[in-house]
Amino acid sequence: MNTDKYKKPPVSAGPLARSLHLMALIQLVVAWPVYDLLGRYPEFFVARQAQPGDIAFLVLVLSVALPLLLVGLQALAYGIHPKVGETVYALIIFSLLLLLGHLIANKLDASGYVTVWATLLALLFFFIYRRTQAVKLFVSFHRKQAGRFGLRDCVGDTFGASVLHHL
Repeated sequence: MNTDKYKKPPVSAGPLARSLHLMALIQLVVAWPVYDLLGRYPEFFVARQAQPGDIAFLVLVLSVALPLLLVGLQALAYGIHPKVGETVYALIIFSLLLLLGHLIANKLDASGYVTVWATLLALLFFFIYRRTQAVKLFVSFHRKQAGRFGLRDCVGDTFGASVLHHL
């Protein structure tokens, strides 16, 4: 009796999917909040007499350099040994999910417990991410949509409110 067709598919993503997941999470938890904040307060650029090149540099660093740096770090770790690569990938994902948890906890206005809530949310998100293909597919889909329409169009200004609505 051949049981190969009944084997559970591997939960570990391939190199391209891992890279896309990292890039999507970086855009969601690092670049988008910075862009949102700077979009609300354009005086920041005026007060610093920012030139168009400065703004382009900021966009390149947040949207290209930072994701490529983390993808390169993850790829270098996988080059050393697959177990090291999995560990580094898991640490990067958890760190990004911790930032996401912090964003959500701030929206909850949890006062002194923001770090506690952020950590609990990050642990929950990390467990769900590592154990389910559905979340990985969602992150992959979200990355494709962010690239096609721009992250702000895909997520919108009410991202925190919609996430909290579903919690």
